[in-house]
Amino acid sequence: MPEVPYKEFILRRLHSLTGIVPMTVFLAEHFWTNSYALQGAERFNEAADHIRGFPYIILIEIFGLGLPFAFHIAYGIKIIYSGDYTIYANNPAKNWMYVLQRVTAFPILAFLVFHVITIRILHGIGDDVDLHATMVDVFANKFLLAFYVVGIVCTCFHCANGIATAAITWGLTVGPTSQKVAGAVAAGVGLVLSGMALWSIRGFMPEAAPEAAEAIEAMKAAPETVLYLIESLRGVIA
Repeated sequence: MPEVPYKEFILRRLHSLTGIVPMTVFLAEHFWTNSYALQGAERFNEAADHIRGFPYIILIEIFGLGLPFAFHIAYGIKIIYSGDYTIYANNPAKNWMYVLQRVTAFPILAFLVFHVITIRILHGIGDDVDLHATMVDVFANKFLLAFYVVGIVCTCFHCANGIATAAITWGLTVGPTSQKVAGAVAAGVGLVLSGMALWSIRGFMPEAAPEAAEAIEAMKAAPETVLYLIESLRGVIA
């Protein structure tokens, strides 16, 4: 294997670090908060408002999440287009993990951009927006429901496999036995995260929250809400 230049050595470790640390913490917190939806709209909105009320939340989102993710995505694209997809030709299972880690990056990017723009940025326009009702309206669309399920599964796989490969990158798992153990632990993390996320969707399904219908209609009529903007775009397209 050719020697890796020092600059690339540093960049690859930064890429690993900016993916694993913020992503794992963010997904665990995000999916835990979403699970409050299983206890009803009021409990979920209280939990979401608590997170939004953190001191310096904008700085945390920019410097703790936004910039690390931006670097991880940018350098990840370089890795995708410069990678050798037969590097583990003698180990088909490992090679599939290598390929899937890169393939899942594209649906994750689309999912992340859509979710951040529609829920975090546009939702932040109005302080009185019912976030639970917003998500109920999103999941009422079967295409968006499927889009979210695929995005969640891809993200959890990418995170879990990234943990296993990060352990190798940082020299924590050198031998095959330690790598198998780390892989099993990482797979467990991925299954727990994806299970938590997919199970919490039940709390946002329209049939589980019939009381959200009134809030949704009210938001669609309020100019400062994300649902009003979505309805306006639908009207323009139609």
